[in-house]
Amino acid sequence: MSTKEAVIEMIRRLPDEATVEDIMTELTFRRSVEEGLQQLDAGQGVPHDEARRRFPDVVAALDELAQLPANWDSYGAGTIRHSSLLATLELLLRIMRENTPMPALVPTNRRTILVEWHTRGIDLEVEVHGSDRLHVAFEDSRDGTEWEAELGSDLTRLVECIERLSKRD
Repeated sequence: MSTKEAVIEMIRRLPDEATVEDIMTELTFRRSVEEGLQQLDAGQGVPHDEARRRFPDVVAALDELAQLPANWDSYGAGTIRHSSLLATLELLLRIMRENTPMPALVPTNRRTILVEWHTRGIDLEVEVHGSDRLHVAFEDSRDGTEWEAELGSDLTRLVECIERLSKRD
């Protein structure tokens, strides 16, 4: 199948109410998958098997979110964007440690995923809009620290929060 034929088939599988943004998101996802496969062929990146080994509960939860049908919330929400699923997995592989508690993965009506930790006196919520676009809200009830920000590719503040969460008893 040619690239053109594959794109036409991809568009056919989208719901009739799909927007140009939805089409572009799917194209971006397709490109990122192809790039990921090329990276794996070159010995780079994190293989899916390693993700399953390191964080089986995260991968299982994302697989479940990927299966949500349109109107999963009975208010007309669309399916979760593939790019959001992939970006969430990539993000969690980058920031989570072996001792990081499992987050709750919550679908949103914006077709994105909200990653939440509410434990150990810390509330951390990360809405994953894309691989370099996150909305983060953090609050530590023990020392009163709180902040909210849009983050791009610099995840320093988020990693610091994860480290604090992972080390705390």
